[in-house]
Amino acid sequence: MKRPAESVGEVIAPKRRRRAFAIIAMAAALLSFAPAPGGGLAAATPEAVKIQAVLTDALDGVDWPFKRGGAIAVTERDGAFHILVPGVAIAGPEAGQGAIDIGDVRITARPRPDGRYRVRLVLPKKMSVRDSGGKTTAIHIAKQRFDGIWAPELESFIEIDGAYADIRGVPPAGRPGWKIANLAIKADFTETSPGAWSGPFDVVMKNIEISGIAGKGRVHVGSVEMRTDSRDLRLGDQSRLVREMNATLAPLARARKGKAKAKEQRLTRAEAAALSKLLRTMRHLFADASSEIRVTDVTYSKMPGAPMSRLKRLHIRIALNDLDKKFSNVNLIYQHGLLVVSETEGAGRLLAPVGMTIDVTARRLPNDALLRALLDAVEASVTDPKLAETLLDDRVEAALLAAGSEFRLNSLRFEAPDFLIKANGRVTADRAAVKRATGELTVTVRGLDALRKSMARSPKKLGVAGMAPFVGIFGSFGESATDETGAPIRRYRLTLERDGKVLLNGKETGGLIGAPGMARQAPAPARPKQPPARAK
Repeated sequence: MKRPAESVGEVIAPKRRRRAFAIIAMAAALLSFAPAPGGGLAAATPEAVKIQAVLTDALDGVDWPFKRGGAIAVTERDGAFHILVPGVAIAGPEAGQGAIDIGDVRITARPRPDGRYRVRLVLPKKMSVRDSGGKTTAIHIAKQRFDGIWAPELESFIEIDGAYADIRGVPPAGRPGWKIANLAIKADFTETSPGAWSGPFDVVMKNIEISGIAGKGRVHVGSVEMRTDSRDLRLGDQSRLVREMNATLAPLARARKGKAKAKEQRLTRAEAAALSKLLRTMRHLFADASSEIRVTDVTYSKMPGAPMSRLKRLHIRIALNDLDKKFSNVNLIYQHGLLVVSETEGAGRLLAPVGMTIDVTARRLPNDALLRALLDAVEASVTDPKLAETLLDDRVEAALLAAGSEFRLNSLRFEAPDFLIKANGRVTADRAAVKRATGELTVTVRGLDALRKSMARSPKKLGVAGMAPFVGIFGSFGESATDETGAPIRRYRLTLERDGKVLLNGKETGGLIGAPGMARQAPAPARPKQPPARAK
């Protein structure tokens, strides 16, 4: 069975998100022209000719995946530029990889007093997607609206308000079909300091249906929301970075194909220079950023009338903060709730987590030291890939030890029908410690006896009865206690001390965890060779 969350994530969300981003990127390419001095309009015909030339160069002069079926037409009418790009298609870089045939794209760009443009983009009501086998899925859009404010000096939108309704994918015979009742795209960036912009970018889909999976399978999703929040994002640098990557790294990647396998790991000077420039630009691209996805009300059934699997909610979030400071922090959160696995799904009845939370954080990451480690590794990869790996490992470790970086399991909660696991802990980089770290992990388990009994008496088709003895053995290592409700639990407290000892519930583990003699002083690592001089 394909899990409901995977069906949404793999079938709808990435494809639809890539398509939406592709449309936005295409609009960006088409609108990357500067306004007339003072934000006014020059004479109609010369200005239209100028814009047509700039747009043509923007699309044809860079390695974009967009193709067009004819010349771009630009006319000036009623104080606005009306742009027609005929026969637009988005194709893969290799022949036979499929394509999205969009058709004629129409854009209206109306100049504003501040030198920016109010933009409206209109797609055809019918498009198509061709897969690598030549099969075509028709895409119908019943209603659409895409408005935005384009800033030429940033080569970026600073506002977007898009709404699409009744989007349907009509596949060839034997392939799954799908529909989305509503799709909204919104962005609203504000300049918080010169050249730095902050704000959200949202894509929300509601009432998604996928039918015909494996013949008769069906997925319904109530909503999918993807959101990115940025603080002090340098939109101009981001746009130029994307353009430079497309112009330099893509051709270099194509040129690499066909080379001898032994040489593929070694970077060329051009590749190293491009990657180094990319890393330096990304170091100061933003101060804080977070991305998250929320999915609600997922149901899956193999056929009409069959038992359903359900997921009430799913939330994934990653955040990177304080890149504008000496040390940064990274946080990753995964949560889902009210997962119900169909009775026909075997061991999932006992082991599938009804609810689950994972919240982990890396703190005090030394920004400049980690960047230097990456740059040195890139430079060394030109002559000695193995040296590059050694340098990266050793210098990242040294940087984390010098900073006293900390890795925290803020929370772990795993709740199945018969048992509950909770955990939290931390590991701190410590160069004075025998094992270069100290830390502690606490785990509590409720319902081990109930789980063992359920496994022992479970039907053979579930395939879990043989695991019951191992559950009993695991329980015997724990410390008996009760939780806040008074229910019996088993507690496991694992401690890594500065002298290298590993303790389980305050007692040395001996050979139980780790090899005998683990408390002996570890030898100091060999000093790595120095990389070639890095270009300034």
